[in-house]
Amino acid sequence: MYSVANTLAYLPASKVLGLSNQIAFAAYSRLQDDHVRVRQYFLEGASIASFVFFPLCWGMSAVADDFVDVVLGPTWHKAAIVLQIIALGVPYRALGLFMQPLVDGLGQPGIGLKNTLTISLIVPAAALAGLYFARYIAQPPADPDVWGLIGLCVGSVAGVVVAVTINLRRNLALLDAGYRQLLSAFFPSMLAAGIMYAAVLGANAMLAEATPVLWRLPTVVVFGAFIYGVVTVSINRQPATRCLQLIKASLPPRRGRRPR
Repeated sequence: MYSVANTLAYLPASKVLGLSNQIAFAAYSRLQDDHVRVRQYFLEGASIASFVFFPLCWGMSAVADDFVDVVLGPTWHKAAIVLQIIALGVPYRALGLFMQPLVDGLGQPGIGLKNTLTISLIVPAAALAGLYFARYIAQPPADPDVWGLIGLCVGSVAGVVVAVTINLRRNLALLDAGYRQLLSAFFPSMLAAGIMYAAVLGANAMLAEATPVLWRLPTVVVFGAFIYGVVTVSINRQPATRCLQLIKASLPPRRGRRPR
């Protein structure tokens, strides 16, 4: 249950970062002596990544029950709690992965190794601690296997937050930047996604009994996208505008018109 849902939660981030990190590595390598431009590009990239990952992952968490039932089937219903918890931590983990090409492009393999060791040591230990606490120490009144699964997920997310925070401090020092600058890049998207998350949970609860799951899931997804769009227009226009510019620039030019 944990393995399948965890893979599903990280799937969007792994696919997007697998492509973008190759491009970012080449760009950072060419600019490794110009830290001002590297910092500017990284913060802009972090803003765009947050604009995509926070609503996508938190939206997946908000509709986890219906999403698992529709995509994987009722047999995997217990995996919904895994998706609901793990998906909340994916955007923060993605920010850590987003820094890997920065470290490599600036020619700092030692820091990259430290980052890998930090994740490899802290996250499994935290997951094991959460599993043990939930199953044996808390003495749950309900199914201990389910509580163990919840403890495993909570511990894993907590471990990711701690490990990535340590890595970010180490990596941001390469750019002479701090948490405040990074927070200003991703907080507006996180706030908009949080508002969307609460709205989707409320809408899902209202439609839970009256609407079949095959209608309820697309309805709340469209509603969540609408809410996120409205909040984005109000408080977070810059990454949205930049995304549109990048998409427009990637399209082939129209016939009869020369590309600029």
